[in-house]
Amino acid sequence: MHAKLKQRGILPASFDYRRSDFGAHLLADAPRVIAMVEAEKTAVIASLELPDYTWLACGGKSHLSVTKLTRYARQRIVLFPDGDGFALWAKVARAARAQGLDVIVSDLLETELSDDQKAEGWDLADYLLATNDERSHT
Repeated sequence: MHAKLKQRGILPASFDYRRSDFGAHLLADAPRVIAMVEAEKTAVIASLELPDYTWLACGGKSHLSVTKLTRYARQRIVLFPDGDGFALWAKVARAARAQGLDVIVSDLLETELSDDQKAEGWDLADYLLATNDERSHT
């Protein structure tokens, strides 16, 4: 949309659009460790189950980048990729660490999900809801 507005002269050609991560407004509240997930719904659910993190969502597996992570250079970042995204996010994390960022990738879903669950696209929210359901029945 912003490109069309630039073409029409509504926005100046120098306008630089940068999409904010879901939850970024929470960073001013507390200097907690940042936890990054793909989907907004996952950030919301995870914030209820794991409140010690500041939960952000980047909007999709391919939207995570070193450039995006440099916005949070002063904080520790833990990446929680979806079940099918571990390899890609681990690659981004390695590149980010090479630039001096404090980034790690959680292997929780990589180790806990079955191959079928990974193929079905499970994310941290699915895992937390399933394990919460199991805990409530024991």
